[in-house]
This record gives sequence, structure tokens and C-alpha cells, in this order.
Amino acid sequence: ISYNERETVQKQKSLILENQFSEIDKIYERSRELIRENNFAEAFRLLTIAYDKNPDHPKIAKLYGLVAFKSKDYVKSVQVIKEYLLKDPL
Repeated sequence: ISYNERETVQKQKSLILENQFSEIDKIYERSRELIRENNFAEAFRLLTIAYDKNPDHPKIAKLYGLVAFKSKDYVKSVQVIKEYLLKDPL
């Protein structure tokens, strides 16, 4: 692979990651709106999608753990919050 081809591949990967993060950020903001409306079921559904795509996104993990708890899915809540705290201890 030539230098130019390698550079093109890197740019494409960056664009894919950027699009993925912007999509996840939109899901995060929409989920916060849903939580304010007490629509935890829909917030949980959206956050599950976002978390499955990127479990390392700290805002998604933290909010997902909270919403799982509010949705009485205590096993999922503990699992997600535990992973979150292992990656980003207080």
C-alpha cells in the first residue's frame, strides 16, 4: 500500500468513527429528553443500541446504568456501572 492509499484509508476510518460518535451523541441527547419526560422504556431502548455500538462511551455507559436501574433491570445496571467505574474510577 502506498502512502497516499494508507492516508485515504485513515481518513475513511476517521470519518466512520466521527459519524458513529455523532450518532451516539444524538442518542444520548434524545435519551436525556426522554428521561425528563419520564419515558424510561424508550430511553432504555435507545441507550441499549448506543451501548451495544460503543460500550466505551462514558456518557452513554453512565446514563445507561442509571436508566437500567430506573427500569428495574438491576442486573444490567450493576453490570454497566461496574464496567464504567473500572474504566473511569471516581
